[in-house]
Amino acid sequence: MMQLTKALRETIPEGGILDGGAGEDIFSGLLDGELSVLAAARFERGLGAALHRRLSGGADGGTDAASQPGGE
Repeated sequence: MMQLTKALRETIPEGGILDGGAGEDIFSGLLDGELSVLAAARFERGLGAALHRRLSGGADGGTDAASQPGGE
């Protein structure tokens, strides 16, 4: 998750009206780290388990035609 947030942060153009310099870099790094920890904690038993629940029709993953893409 940290690598993902770091990669996303690098897509934001630098400069502009506000440029915080080294302080902004430190704050952004700490914020990204904390967001990574929180995001990872929200994955219930990992991405594999979430995919398994979704594809097997478990909690929040119904298998009726209306819940499938293109289903009616």
